[in-house]
Amino acid sequence: GLIIDDIIVVVESIFHHFHKGDNDFIATAHSSIQEMFPAIVGSSLATLVIHIPFAFLGGVTGAFFAALSITMVFALSISFIFSVIFAPLVAAAVLSEKDITKAIEREQKTGHRLLHLYERLLRVLLRRKWLVVPFILILMISGWRLYQQVGTGFMPDMDEGTFVLDYWTPPGTSLEETDRMLQQVEAILRSTPEVEN
Repeated sequence: GLIIDDIIVVVESIFHHFHKGDNDFIATAHSSIQEMFPAIVGSSLATLVIHIPFAFLGGVTGAFFAALSITMVFALSISFIFSVIFAPLVAAAVLSEKDITKAIEREQKTGHRLLHLYERLLRVLLRRKWLVVPFILILMISGWRLYQQVGTGFMPDMDEGTFVLDYWTPPGTSLEETDRMLQQVEAILRSTPEVEN
């Protein structure tokens, strides 16, 4: 959804300009891009700002999220470039004025019903404002209860009951000497009552 969002916005803007009566496709695409460019930049940067810090996380959390966030940053950057440069070109090559007119007419038929329903609901709620207050209170109380129950960490606490032991020997240490040293370490670990195996 995030990756195709900018392209959808650009194509919708082109349709909107055609609906207003613009006939030249190139001029329409250009004015659409000019109109939507600040919004596209803002929405893309808002998402990138969220994902960039995840790329620098360390530990287990970093192992899980770093690759995902780097992938998202690159995918969204490429999506931004595609939406600004290639989407209008592809739309100009693929869509005809007839296709756009049909799509606008279809949208007006279905959109008109939804808009009419929304308008009726809004009129009722504006006349009876008190109906909204209990609904908002229920949402706020539910949100607060859910907020108290949801964890705040990136990863759940895990205790696998294992540990990793790193060891270093001087460069050039023979295999026999390394084995002798590790047998001493193994003897210490076996004598520790908390170690099962």
